[in-house]
Amino acid sequence: MDFNFNIKPKGPISMAFLDDGMNDFYQATQFVKFLPYKRNLDKNNPLAVIKEKIGTCSTKHALLKTLADENKIHELKLMQGIFKMNGTNVPAIKKVLDPTTLDYIPEAHNYFRLNNRLLDFTKPNFPLKDFDSFLLDEIEVEADQTNEFKINYFKSFLKKWLKQNNLTYSNEELWEIREACIRSLFSDK
Repeated sequence: MDFNFNIKPKGPISMAFLDDGMNDFYQATQFVKFLPYKRNLDKNNPLAVIKEKIGTCSTKHALLKTLADENKIHELKLMQGIFKMNGTNVPAIKKVLDPTTLDYIPEAHNYFRLNNRLLDFTKPNFPLKDFDSFLLDEIEVEADQTNEFKINYFKSFLKKWLKQNNLTYSNEELWEIREACIRSLFSDK
């Protein structure tokens, strides 16, 4: 990664990384990227990723965005994309989608854009090749918008998507299929 900055003792997130011996953004991204993919107990507290040593695309990127913000690094844009998740670009969900009539299911994902280049620190070798070709929607968000705002925005998108595509699933059924897909990611090693 050619983007980096030294972490300064500018706030609680910066101090937590410094206390753990990480002195620059690159070290922080490597630490976060290799943490297990699992939902945090306190999704509203960015420090939960460090304390619990786990995280999702939302909590890991919110933590890193807060770190960048504390250090006055503003060119790193936190994004929320909604993409076509299928058994090809995310093989772990194939077993869930196969019994349905869906070719794909929309999924919300957080990541960064830096000069229009996508940076993702969710997991090592995150399984989305050619991510931009699967994007259905993308907006820039703040670190505190990766929980409740993300869910509300995503559910609103799903309602419109169901209607536009004349699908026979209810909002609740679609959400349960999506949750089953996400659970399959948690068990993916």
